[in-house]
Amino acid sequence: TDIAGVRVICSYMDDIYHLAELLCKQDGVEKVRVHDYIKHPKPNGYRSLHLVIRVPVHFSNSRHMVPVEIQIRTIAMDFWASLEHELRYKGQKTHVTKEIAAELRECADHICELDRRMQAVGHRLHAPVQLADIVRAFPQFRRNLLGNVGCLPLVTQLILQPVPKVHGYGPSLYLHRHLVRAVGERHRHPHAPLSV
Repeated sequence: TDIAGVRVICSYMDDIYHLAELLCKQDGVEKVRVHDYIKHPKPNGYRSLHLVIRVPVHFSNSRHMVPVEIQIRTIAMDFWASLEHELRYKGQKTHVTKEIAAELRECADHICELDRRMQAVGHRLHAPVQLADIVRAFPQFRRNLLGNVGCLPLVTQLILQPVPKVHGYGPSLYLHRHLVRAVGERHRHPHAPLSV
């Protein structure tokens, strides 16, 4: 039996596995069991990652390894699990028919698909900007970059540094503004050192 239980809510499915990996790498933490209900959902549609770990608890003159269950799920998974639990157990003591159970399962599957789609959107928004993407997005730079090989170290510096998202402008516009300035400076002062 577990002494404690913790539920962790994440934004994306990738976060769940990343967090579980980080947690299990902590000094003194022993992984006991893993139930992956995301890859293998329960028949009712329930999805979550359950870990049972042992963590050290220090007493005045001893240390004990205490079992803890950790449930890690996305906001969407938690939404479904909370409502499904409410519908099944907290309301009237009515019997859940096969049709209602099938509909709850279908809702769980739709929510899982939304989780995947939101994660894909997140991946696209946070994907690293590639030089080829910049050149394609801003054709006027094709001539400038090809004609000014000296600008390539600056482009490399810009791509390797974190790109802020300011006032709703994405990385492409940020790099575009810096490249406009850099190419202009290069034309005015061809022998000056490049700076970001």
